[in-house]
Amino acid sequence: MYKKALFIVVLVFSLYSCKLDEYSSLETPSTYSFQRNGETSVLLDSSRLLIDMHLSLDRYMRKSSSENIDLAVYENMLKNNESPFLEDGYYYSYDDLNNSDLSIWNYFVTTEEQSDEEIENGAVLGEFYLNNFKILQTLISSQGYKELLLDDKGFDIISLSSTCLMGLTQFYPIIYSNHYISPADDEVDMIWDNSSIVSGTNSTEMELVWDSAYAMLNLPEDILENDSYKYLSKENEGYYKYNYLVNSAMYIAETQEEGIIEDVLNLFREGRTAIVNNDLRARYEVFLQIQKKMSLVLALNTIYYIEEATYNIESTKVEHLEYAYKSASKAYGFIYSMSFAYDGFSACFTTAEIESFLEVISSEEGLYKEDIVIELEYISEEIKNKFIL
Repeated sequence: MYKKALFIVVLVFSLYSCKLDEYSSLETPSTYSFQRNGETSVLLDSSRLLIDMHLSLDRYMRKSSSENIDLAVYENMLKNNESPFLEDGYYYSYDDLNNSDLSIWNYFVTTEEQSDEEIENGAVLGEFYLNNFKILQTLISSQGYKELLLDDKGFDIISLSSTCLMGLTQFYPIIYSNHYISPADDEVDMIWDNSSIVSGTNSTEMELVWDSAYAMLNLPEDILENDSYKYLSKENEGYYKYNYLVNSAMYIAETQEEGIIEDVLNLFREGRTAIVNNDLRARYEVFLQIQKKMSLVLALNTIYYIEEATYNIESTKVEHLEYAYKSASKAYGFIYSMSFAYDGFSACFTTAEIESFLEVISSEEGLYKEDIVIELEYISEEIKNKFIL
């Protein structure tokens, strides 16, 4: 459904210039640093622009705790129309965001090459986020300004929307970082070109795709040597840059699967090295390992938020109950994102299975239903069984 939206960076550059004369036998570097002709060949811009846009959308929704929010403003931010960004992101200024050709909306509806079904599905997904915003506005009208606004089923719309969006705009391109590979008996056929430099860059198309997926991790290079990133408070300037979205999910996975962050970072370096060396078989093998590791990150986070929700639902303290609904809303977003979990070229869960999980916790009384703990625990057990946890 989203194959044309996956690597938006490639759409920006369509012409090729100089051919690559030869490939080297580069050893895997200790950091994600690659050069060609004495200059960096790593380009992270597109992913970081999209991360800033996502953070801006989330930040705007959170203004609902103290002021009115405007659907037209949110839609323009989603589509990057009419210079909608008024605040700097963590990587780029608001002018950079406004002047970019990229937009979150292009993850839903992208090019004319999509089928009618893909365009229709993309539009439905985009409307899902706009509809959530409308719900949030309604909650402000009925409940006033509050830090936590819950709908009639107990869902925190902000947490649910943001987590779903993270799954689509960050986990999806990471897990599918080179999905379109068709391994034959003695060769690997690639959809991404690795023989020419893309005009205006110092990178091949395949390198751009790989770098774009790596950048979506949003992890600082020295994370393995500097634990302080894990403990930033929300008042710290770097909190939302370094302890939010996918990198926050990586920290949570690390508490349950020690070493997973180091494994993923090393794999991305190994895969990029294989691309530089034009060792496409090695790059393919690394890709499969990244896919499996990042799918596990999704599973571990889903289980984490389900367990956090069920613990707090069963607590006797009223304030824990509201926190439980927030956790359950994040769990919903991760369950949705589990539809991107792959092992090789098989989805870990079918679309029908994911839809049934979501229906279990969102139908009728939603999170307020009497047996919600049992139903959440059932989903958690299904995921544990699938991943042998």
